[in-house]
Amino acid sequence: AVVRLQSFGRMVLVRLWQRRRVQSCLRIQRFVRGRFTPGVARRHWAARIIQFAYREHQSRSQIEHNDYKVKVRAVTRIQAACRRCLVVCQAKRRHAAAATIQSAARLHMAALEERRRVAAAIRIQASLVRAAKGRQLARQRYEQRLLLQALCRRVCARRRVERMRRAAPRIQAAWRRA
Repeated sequence: AVVRLQSFGRMVLVRLWQRRRVQSCLRIQRFVRGRFTPGVARRHWAARIIQFAYREHQSRSQIEHNDYKVKVRAVTRIQAACRRCLVVCQAKRRHAAAATIQSAARLHMAALEERRRVAAAIRIQASLVRAAKGRQLARQRYEQRLLLQALCRRVCARRRVERMRRAAPRIQAAWRRA
């Protein structure tokens, strides 16, 4: 049951990660399409040319308001520069976000691949070493058994010698009495 729960949890995480990845890709594509669609850029360029020609015509036709037109033109340029700066900053933020997402995805994929490689290496090593380890473990157990038997024999022999030492004076005393 635990394995199934773990696999279900991993499946949910993978699906969430894939959904986020697809959504970020769609955002990037939406931005790129909106920014680099040729028709939109041409229309904007045409609108700028028309506006520029109209403003130039207005400034030439109304000479008495020339100072006002110069100020309006300066303000318009400042606004355009501000808008451009905002768009560039926004594009940089989007680019940085996309790079962060891609970097995280690459790191995640590399970690998964590394885990797979390590697991495969462990399986290979285990299959190669299992028999040798089994023989070595059996040999160690046999040697430990021999050491334990020798220890038991030594303790029994010491006890026997000690009993004999204690019994010797009694036997001699009994022999002398008889």
